[in-house]
Amino acid sequence: MNINHFIEVRKKAGLSQGELAQDICTQATLSRFERGGKIPSVKILTQLCNRLGISIDELFRTVPESRSKLINDRLRQAEFNLIISEYASAADIIDKLQLTDSEGENYRKRIDYIKGYVSILSGQDIQKTIDRYHAELLNTNDSKNIYSLLTYCGLGMGYARIGKNVLAEQYFEFIFRNIFDFQAKNANETWKILTILFYTAEFYSKSNLSISNHILETIVNICSKEHMTFYLARSVLLLAENEYIGDGDSVKMANYLIDAHAYAKINKNQIELDQIKQFVKKAHLEGLPISIILN
Repeated sequence: MNINHFIEVRKKAGLSQGELAQDICTQATLSRFERGGKIPSVKILTQLCNRLGISIDELFRTVPESRSKLINDRLRQAEFNLIISEYASAADIIDKLQLTDSEGENYRKRIDYIKGYVSILSGQDIQKTIDRYHAELLNTNDSKNIYSLLTYCGLGMGYARIGKNVLAEQYFEFIFRNIFDFQAKNANETWKILTILFYTAEFYSKSNLSISNHILETIVNICSKEHMTFYLARSVLLLAENEYIGDGDSVKMANYLIDAHAYAKINKNQIELDQIKQFVKKAHLEGLPISIILN
């Protein structure tokens, strides 16, 4: 507990221990707290904090965030913005990062992948990004580390978006053969695996629904196992769209949409919520019990 912060606030308020403790507790109780760290009852501590105009939670902010944590938090937010299709916001975060030369080198691969995906997904400078990704692969000795796999996926995405689907499939085939053998070491790597799987599934949704659905179901299982909701909305919506393309069961479609709508609301993914509403109208599913989606 950050007792020093408590003491600093008391002194700035011009209160002695006796004045602060008056009608709340004994001065001895307050002294034992400030000098020896003996925490008083919740009732007493709450009253003392209220008199000082601070909240109890301020006393738990004892360690300032490290520089690396601040950078990682910003990059994590940029990646999350990619997931919810807020590409301009992701780009803005990257643009506003002010890194030293050493920090720039340490985070280069992560920043390059985010910038590249923003470029491809927003339809800007796709060929330039493809060329940069090819150069990146030439400079790596490990074709199966997480950033190399992201680069292969980015190339597939890029070629698909400029209409070179045969070439795109070569990269997605490589991903499909290798991604399931990759073992994530932490939550950040799991996010990246889900990113790769989603865009692979999205590509195959236009040519092979069976492969696409298999990958999407894998994403849902990973999200459930790892308690991650971020890709659930997009994955379940794509399952509904695949069901529609394949002339599937409209009730099954509706169930997918209800789930996708719930996940999108949890993640505050407004773009996904709008896409779900548009799909409901396109698929003429208004007569099914999914009115909540249209409200």
